[in-house]
Amino acid sequence: MAMRNITRHIKNIFIPQAGNEYRPHALRQKSLHITSGVVVVAKIIAIIAVSIYASVARVSDITPTTIISLTNQARTANKVTALKTNTLLTKAAQAKANDMVQRQYFAHVSPTGTTPWAWFKQAGYSYTYAGENLALDYISAEDVTAAWLNSPSHRANLLSSKYKDIGVAVVTGTINGSSSLIVVQEFGAPTPPVKKIVTVPAQTPTASVAVKKAATVTPTPPQEKVLGATVVLPPTPPTVPTILTPDDASLVRVNEPDVIGNAEPGSVVTLFVNGARTASITTDAAGVYDIRPTLPLADGEVSFQVGARARGLDGGLSVARQVTIDTQPPTVNLQSSTILLSYLVPGQYDVAASVSGNPSSVIVRDGTSSVALKPKDALYVGSVRVANDQVPGMILLEAHDSAKNSTSDVLVDPNNFTIGVVAASGGPFVSMLRVIFFSRVFLMTILSLLFIIASMNVLMEWRHQHRLVVVHSLLVLFLIGTMLVV
Repeated sequence: MAMRNITRHIKNIFIPQAGNEYRPHALRQKSLHITSGVVVVAKIIAIIAVSIYASVARVSDITPTTIISLTNQARTANKVTALKTNTLLTKAAQAKANDMVQRQYFAHVSPTGTTPWAWFKQAGYSYTYAGENLALDYISAEDVTAAWLNSPSHRANLLSSKYKDIGVAVVTGTINGSSSLIVVQEFGAPTPPVKKIVTVPAQTPTASVAVKKAATVTPTPPQEKVLGATVVLPPTPPTVPTILTPDDASLVRVNEPDVIGNAEPGSVVTLFVNGARTASITTDAAGVYDIRPTLPLADGEVSFQVGARARGLDGGLSVARQVTIDTQPPTVNLQSSTILLSYLVPGQYDVAASVSGNPSSVIVRDGTSSVALKPKDALYVGSVRVANDQVPGMILLEAHDSAKNSTSDVLVDPNNFTIGVVAASGGPFVSMLRVIFFSRVFLMTILSLLFIIASMNVLMEWRHQHRLVVVHSLLVLFLIGTMLVV
């Protein structure tokens, strides 16, 4: 009996029938007003709750130190070496965050075409590998890190074993008229220093001439005096110095190269550059000298010679070494370079790089794989398959010249490059509120159901000539649509 009464009441509320005069109670004027009021109030409460919850978390939780700590915890848990905080990367992250606020954008590539790696160079961080993660409007550092780890592209950046350093910036500013909290996370592997190898040759003993004095005879008679005979040899000039490095006809990629060689121990060695005296140094006990020009030399052909002076005597000049100084690496013009998704092979990208400076080789790297580009019509072209078929990720372009100078830049396709961007609030409480009150799918579902029910009710009321219900039904649709847009 009780179950039958419950069923009857439910039918009266939602199903048109004779018992409710074909007017479901849920769609009557009073019910519609109550439903509209509840939806509007719930919307207001949700907005206020999210605003208060987010503002408190922003002040107390998201800091560079916390982000770095959580990142290293995740790396340690995945058996990856923890990252070291680098002041230059921190400077780059801060500059990137400030630029996003100033230019009103949230993306890796700025509206003016500036790539993330320009901030690395501006900060003075020379890198072999680099990466960037971004986040917007999260309410806690744990939520930011969790979101990055849940995204395959972000996770690959955060847990990459290629990176050694990290820098993080957290900035609050207005973007597109809305107050936002921005997190910039920069990763890098520094370029290893060039090791200088000094070769010290075995010492060649200097021949010496022994001088033997004749015995002095003491005269016996006072009137006689026998003078001792003294052998006097002509002075020996210093040994002619030699240059061991740099080699003749070699390429040198520094403006102040070390000139290393041998001369007589204790002698003063003078360096001549293109015939002009530049610097002097005294050899050590082994007869080795290491001297460099006093001023930086310009790129181009240079002649090196050294002279030596010892025991008040000048030695000869060494054999001249002709050297080419080349300190400028090839230049990559990213504005004229392109990387486009191939229409023929899935997961493959066609690269056309603009490189100047007479490079001897141009290489494209993606992770552990590499492809050499071939010159064609003033460009270097080729194709590369990326590790992740969905986005190109970080594709490193390397250019080398004959002097082993090299430069590297990251090619990105602005239309596809989305690695590292997470723009959504997180946390269980805020996520729940957003699903219920901010989800477009949820609101569209509710709107569709209300539209169907209201349409049925309109048809039934039209039959009974109760046209006033049409106005109330349209009022509900208008309120729902307004909240959907807001």
